[in-house]
Amino acid sequence: MTRKITGFALLGAAVLMAAVTSNPVEARDGRGHHRGGMDFSTLDTDGDGFVTEAEIAAAHAARFAEADTNGDGAIDADELKAAMDARHAEREARRAEGADARLQKMIERLDTDGNGTLSAEEMQPRGTGRMFERLDTDGDGKISQAELEAAKDKMKERRGKGKGKRGDGPRGDGASDGADSN
Repeated sequence: MTRKITGFALLGAAVLMAAVTSNPVEARDGRGHHRGGMDFSTLDTDGDGFVTEAEIAAAHAARFAEADTNGDGAIDADELKAAMDARHAEREARRAEGADARLQKMIERLDTDGNGTLSAEEMQPRGTGRMFERLDTDGDGKISQAELEAAKDKMKERRGKGKGKRGDGPRGDGASDGADSN
């Protein structure tokens, strides 16, 4: 029993250490957004345009030393929590900066009179007339629950296309679209 508890404790410590000393090469998600870590220029400490294994090892060592606040060569639970909290705060700060930039772009795009604020008129969704006409399939000037459900089903069907089994082409007849992934 003690062996299992020790094993789980070691596994938990390893997972938490990975969170603190994770690969410092800047990672990006599928949309190109930063997921943390350091950027290339930070890792390329000698400025030669390349990142060596030694530079990455030095970044790991620096990150470990930063987390080891008491300098004893080991990271205890309090130091680990503090390091994780600090990284979380850094990520949140980057996320907030990105949100501020997106908000500013939105205002610039929608502010048709250039006064720096958005009026109710400027905030009106564009293209709603055409969308309404698509949803109002019987043309009575109202959208019934049945019309809305039919539109939802149609959207689900459209989203499902192209995500079928291999060989399901755009025609939906099992034909390939010409691209061969082999």
